[in-house]
Amino acid sequence: MVNSISIIHCITEVNLGSKVLAKTSEMTKAQKDIRGSDTAQKCLRSLYFPEMSSRRNDIADPAAKTCAWFSQHKVYLEWLEQRHGLLWIKGKPGAGKSTLMRHAVVMIEKEERQTNLIVASFFFHGRGSSIQKSPLGLFRSLLHQLLPQIPELLLLFSSLFKRRCETEGKFGTAWDWKERELQDFFKHNVTESARIRPIVLYIDALR
Repeated sequence: MVNSISIIHCITEVNLGSKVLAKTSEMTKAQKDIRGSDTAQKCLRSLYFPEMSSRRNDIADPAAKTCAWFSQHKVYLEWLEQRHGLLWIKGKPGAGKSTLMRHAVVMIEKEERQTNLIVASFFFHGRGSSIQKSPLGLFRSLLHQLLPQIPELLLLFSSLFKRRCETEGKFGTAWDWKERELQDFFKHNVTESARIRPIVLYIDALR
């Protein structure tokens, strides 16, 4: 597997802004209140879909010691340490990329409680339903995982959800999330939040 998979680290610099840091303390009480609110729970349910984790769960556990090398790979460790940029894992079909990705997610989730990392993942499913192989499914899944971990974003997104319900009607009947609006929220708000806390995303993509 080591010989058939290559790892490319594409560096993208992220500058930490003091203005962004200042925002977090201002929302502390609202952040505490939003977690258990009815609006927030309805908002999160609007992002959920049943097949969200099915592809990841379908991937078999790796054979003993076949993926252990990745967790100690110099490029991977540097990427985690730098906390920015893209780590691209390349390989031929059937080389074990999805198995390696699942292993990496399982390992980082074990460390998540001892660190301040915020972790989310999505595994595209080429033979699955339309939402399992679409950008809409990607953004719904990632936001469903990230928002409970970032209270200020949950507050912001819940406000958007509530406003849409008040102006357009019941979710799922009168309106539904669109790829573009979720992408825009991710681009303008999640990436901004990543400037002040480490967010690590694992995406197993289609060929």
